Formats: sequence, C-alpha cells, structure tokens
Amino acid sequence: MHICEEEKLMGHLGVVLYEYLGEEYPEVLGSILGALKSICNVIGMTKMTPPIKDLLPRLTPILKNRHEKVQENCIDLVGAIADRGSEFVSAREWMRICFELLELLKAHKKSIRRAAINTFGFIAKAIGPHDVLATLLNNLKVQERQLRVCTTVAIAIVAETCAPFTVLPAIMNEYRVPEMNVQNGVLKALSFMFEVS
Repeated sequence: MHICEEEKLMGHLGVVLYEYLGEEYPEVLGSILGALKSICNVIGMTKMTPPIKDLLPRLTPILKNRHEKVQENCIDLVGAIADRGSEFVSAREWMRICFELLELLKAHKKSIRRAAINTFGFIAKAIGPHDVLATLLNNLKVQERQLRVCTTVAIAIVAETCAPFTVLPAIMNEYRVPEMNVQNGVLKALSFMFEVS
C-alpha cells in the first residue's frame, strides 16, 4: 500500500482497526495491534489516524492482557510510540504505562520482557528519567528474582538512554536502603550500566 502511495487508505484502515481494539479473541487482537504498529511505522506518528493521543490511552488497559501475542504486539506498538511519538502524549499517561510495564517484566517470553525494558528507556527519554527511575527503584523491593533482574536491566537502559550522570545520584541514594535485595539490585544495575555504556 505504501509503494502504491495509498497513505490515505492506510489512515482509514488505522481508524477501522482502532475501532476493533475491544476485540475479545486474543489471536485477532494481537494481529490488529501488529497491523496498527505497521501502519504507524509506514505513515508516521504525525499523520497517524486516529491521533496518537487517542490511540495510546486505549492501549494501556490492553497491556494487562496475558496472551503472549497481544502482549508482544502491544508493547511493540507502545514502544514505537514512545520512541517516535512521545510528544503527543502527556507525562501522566506515560507514567500510567510505566506501572503496567512493571507487570510485563514477569512475562515468560524473553522478547516481551526485552521489549518492556527497552520501552522504559524510550519513556525516560520522553519525560525524563526521574519518575521512571523512582518507579523502577521501588520495584527492587519485590521478592521475585526475575522481576528484580529485569528491573536492574531496565535501570541500566534508562541510564544509557538519558546519560548515566542523570540517574547515578538516585541509584547511589537507593543503595543506602538497609535491604539486601535493594542493595544487590543497585549493584547489578551499576554493573549492567557500565557494561552497556
């Protein structure tokens, strides 16, 4: 469609797909999200219909869906918007998405966890690292090891995206918390940070 210069038709298709975001069958919903992501990538965030400011709030509740195809395509679409269309969405909405992303760090599929981690970096680039970092540092207190490891990698990605000096003071301050999991998480985040940088 892009080669045939049918951008208007793709915009119309975007509206039709947007109206089907309430689809209850996960396989179908996953395909709809994948198609929306492709349309966003081809026609761009500024020309996207429906507008990104309307699309993203509809995606936030879909992040709770536990079906892997839905999770993967939804997080990829949210990540693409965070990377290339973040200015169309309020900081409050991005923080709402951050809290939903924490749950996706528990996903069984590695590609979903990796996409969620990268999306934290895109969101931090969009709204600044401080609120995103506070959310992630708070997540180091949980009991699940996999969740803590993914959180430390996400902290390192935020540091890489926003420059290490913007997050180092908060990370070092968190090390003072007299809790083994938090201190280990901080040290792991620092090692990942210097590994990535």
